[in-house]
Amino acid sequence: MDLKTKKVLDKHHLFQLNTLIISKYTDNMQLDSALAYAQKCSEMAGKEGDSLYEARYYKLIGNTYFHLNLGDKAINYWKRCIEKAKHQNDFLLLEQCHHNIGSVILISRGAPHAEPYFLKAIEYGHKVQGDNSSNLNQNYRLLASTYEVSGRLQQADSLFRTIIENYRLKKDTLAWLEASMFYSKVLVKNKQAEKGLKLSEDIIALTRTLKNFKVHSTALYIYALNLHETGYDKKAFGVMEEMIGIETRNNADILKSEIAKAEAAFKVRELAREKEQAILAEQNRRRLYMVGLFILLLLVTGIVVFYYQKKQNSLKQTQEIEKVKLIFEAEEKERTRIAQDLHDNMGAYATSILARIDMLEFNRTPIESERIKDLRHDAENIMSTLRETIWILKTKTITISGFLNLIKSYTYKQLKTNLNINVLYEEDIQTERILTPAISLNLFRIVQEIIQNIIKHSAASQVNIQLRSTDTLSISIYDNGSGFDVTDAIRGSGLNNLQHRASDIHFTFSISSQPGKGTSIQLEGKV
Repeated sequence: MDLKTKKVLDKHHLFQLNTLIISKYTDNMQLDSALAYAQKCSEMAGKEGDSLYEARYYKLIGNTYFHLNLGDKAINYWKRCIEKAKHQNDFLLLEQCHHNIGSVILISRGAPHAEPYFLKAIEYGHKVQGDNSSNLNQNYRLLASTYEVSGRLQQADSLFRTIIENYRLKKDTLAWLEASMFYSKVLVKNKQAEKGLKLSEDIIALTRTLKNFKVHSTALYIYALNLHETGYDKKAFGVMEEMIGIETRNNADILKSEIAKAEAAFKVRELAREKEQAILAEQNRRRLYMVGLFILLLLVTGIVVFYYQKKQNSLKQTQEIEKVKLIFEAEEKERTRIAQDLHDNMGAYATSILARIDMLEFNRTPIESERIKDLRHDAENIMSTLRETIWILKTKTITISGFLNLIKSYTYKQLKTNLNINVLYEEDIQTERILTPAISLNLFRIVQEIIQNIIKHSAASQVNIQLRSTDTLSISIYDNGSGFDVTDAIRGSGLNNLQHRASDIHFTFSISSQPGKGTSIQLEGKV
């Protein structure tokens, strides 16, 4: 391998590594870090005069701005990438950037402005070496949608039929179904309503057998649009309700399951670590006993034997420390993996619900408005709870001050921002401590349930939250709401759940309330 070839390979490997780092930042929602790193890489490529890799980094910067919902800035960097890539004849890069710009413009500015970019993407796509049929079909599908949106239905019809046939030949079922869904809209608009509705119904029947709820949900959504277009508004509303019900149930069940698994896994890890620590303490106690015996023997047998035994003991201690270190690293990896799984799976599903609700708001009727509002509130609560759970899971050490800030953020949003309930905070942190993941997670869950009970049952106008840290940690929450008879409600599953959570982390839980005199709850324990 000559020196020039080696340099090219080194640059390619470095680009792949940098792309992976930027992707990790993006996956963890650290978008500012992803942007800063990509810009630094593009500056280095520019200083070295490497136009090809400078163009590739421009594309990554544009992608990051797109994730930040800054479409104009994203388009600007994709255009800069195009200018650089033209001189390098990188047809794949040119195709991707024209595709990206066209997709953003189609949503923000309309079909006429987007069409030239899709045509360019198709032109460059034909010049890409190797099998590029998937990208070409995707660009053709977007071009067909552009024709449909701009009213050129004959062109859209012809192009969609070609695309659908291509997907049939490639046996790409999901892509074929997606193209057919959008083709049904063209048929309905082109005064072939019966044929379009029949195609939609056939697609829904097929998506039910795939057991892919996202594809099935999209099919239902387009079927509802077709029904609305043909005047069947009542039936369209029923289909919309079915679609939202499927997404809500599926995402809620998965979210509850993942959170339960995360909590169970943490509890198992905590018990395992406590067991390891107990074993290590017992080993240390026995070791000290043996060392004492050895010292007595060494006094008799001489200095040489003493130093030999000391060396052996030192080696054993190093091995034990390494063992504990490995256990701790394994726990950290497992916690990070669980948090990443929640982010990748549940975050995507919750975001999908919010996106669907945004679409519905454009065509809502007065009857639907209140239901959509309730759905949005539920979806935002799911998203908020997921973010807070992931934060706790990924944070290795949480101080009492940090935990108090988390409570403030949550209660202020739930009470003050959403319901205009006044919230007063009192804190007396005489001793700063580190909370274990198990304690912080359970305490936060208890506070969450208390706040939700206040929202649902108390009709309070003010809530006081007090946190005190001395030799113990105590949390007090008082509301001036309607109150209740504690003796009648103490058997309820909600209060029992709070007591069990507190007991699991060795905290005491007490509650006092009277009808018309508000409610006071206190948690206290050592950490």
